[in-house]
Amino acid sequence: MSNDRTHLPPPLDLSGWRRLPAVLMVAGGLLSGIGAWRLPTEFGYSWLLAFMFYYSIALGALFLVMVHHLTDAGWSVGIRRFCEHLASLLFPWLAVLFLPVLIFSRKIYSWLAVDPAVNNSVAAKWAGLHLFRLHRHLGGFLRHLVAALIAVEPLVAQAG
Repeated sequence: MSNDRTHLPPPLDLSGWRRLPAVLMVAGGLLSGIGAWRLPTEFGYSWLLAFMFYYSIALGALFLVMVHHLTDAGWSVGIRRFCEHLASLLFPWLAVLFLPVLIFSRKIYSWLAVDPAVNNSVAAKWAGLHLFRLHRHLGGFLRHLVAALIAVEPLVAQAG
């Protein structure tokens, strides 16, 4: 019985499939470029939908990490590192993948192309947009103020 040998098949050679993901990514990029050129509005809607899907996954992972740190929960230890890595790896790519949304924003959001002087409903909403810009500038001012206070604090501690 000890002389009986089981013959295993040779290991599966998958080295020929190594280039397939790169080829598929290039083909998908070319097809996306053709779609953006032929039907820019539909491409913009499709890209926005796909972007928001992956953005929601990244935000969900970040939310779970925040809940873990806020509650110091023991139940989330097993998934915390996974969520941290997921959020930290997706957000830089999402910043790059947001560029087509910006490029096709006038196709996606038709109200961006409307002149406020011509359309009264858009003109009425411009005040809200200006408040958003004011909030953004005020936020920048507050960031600089906090940075200046943090920089001055060690100097005050040394002088006292």
